[in-house]
Amino acid sequence: MIKLNGVKKTYKSTTIRYLDRTFTQPCTLLIGQNGSGKTTLLKAIAQLIDVQGTIENTLSHIFVEEQPSFPEEMIVKDYLTLIQHLAKLKTAKRYQALIEGFKLNLHLDKPFKALSKGMRQKVHLTQALMIDRDLYLLDEPTTGLDQDAITQFIQWLKNEKAMVIIATHAQELFDTLTREEVYL
Repeated sequence: MIKLNGVKKTYKSTTIRYLDRTFTQPCTLLIGQNGSGKTTLLKAIAQLIDVQGTIENTLSHIFVEEQPSFPEEMIVKDYLTLIQHLAKLKTAKRYQALIEGFKLNLHLDKPFKALSKGMRQKVHLTQALMIDRDLYLLDEPTTGLDQDAITQFIQWLKNEKAMVIIATHAQELFDTLTREEVYL
């Protein structure tokens, strides 16, 4: 469960205020215009930025930013192996399912600099989703994905038992999901 109470964030002369609320649904979409505070709220829940007010979040979580950066010369397989090691993953089951679902097998031996934006996004999602957490905070996760990858991602969401909060401009992509929508 995540609970917001009196949460606001000020940037220069602009203050974003969030309604007091409790997130309890398995999937929540944060929907709003650019600058409405979707990413800010995700970062605040992930405890990556300071805000005024209180956010109660006792769930283990991962924040997936919209625009990842990777070591350009590194090979994808080596990178994902490093992430597995750092996360102390005991099983490769989730990893294998994501690799196959996103059709990354043909790209594992390539350096990041050789990947398209869509392939980079698939690796970005794989590195986060292979780690079992109670909460995934995803900022525009479908950016750059082709339709097959979006379908695989939606299927993953349907099967996932963890709570997922997604900031998006493309709520229509999630029409087949049972979800709560929060408009900012």
